[in-house]
Amino acid sequence: MTILPQLSSRAKIRRRGGATIIELAIAMSISAVLIGLVYASWTYVTSHSIDGRRKTIFTNEARRLAEHLASQVRNSPKVLTWYTNSLTLVSPENGDTIYYEFFNETLFRNDTAVTTIAERARIIDLRIEAEEPYEPSETILLWLTLEMADEFGNETMVRIAATARVPARVESESFDDWSDF
Repeated sequence: MTILPQLSSRAKIRRRGGATIIELAIAMSISAVLIGLVYASWTYVTSHSIDGRRKTIFTNEARRLAEHLASQVRNSPKVLTWYTNSLTLVSPENGDTIYYEFFNETLFRNDTAVTTIAERARIIDLRIEAEEPYEPSETILLWLTLEMADEFGNETMVRIAATARVPARVESESFDDWSDF
């Protein structure tokens, strides 16, 4: 007589190494959670990589515009006029007059809007400030401040100094007595 009870055929099949439906469901649930975590991590890394690349392009664009403007000021034979939001200078290449004006969130160069390479970027402000008061036949230090923003929440400000050659001021006669006219 055997001490162990007889196993049913169902129990014998189970002992042969197969998996039950409950074990398969648990394995599928764990796999789904792991796949979800990998997907979430990948999405996070990808979106931050895109944001970083966009911000780099955006910042480089602001720097490029400011450097270009400062280079034209530095290389110009003379800067004719400057105001808070405009600048007139002589082109270093061909002697033509170049007029920059910032108006209504648009930078114009000779009445043509300057376009940006950065996606959906716009110029918020352009300020031109003189370091020293205007003096005849001298150079002057101009501070160019360019602020940009885009629809993705990026904002940047670039401030560059440029030494400009200014024309000699023509002395005019002063009239003390206007009654002669």
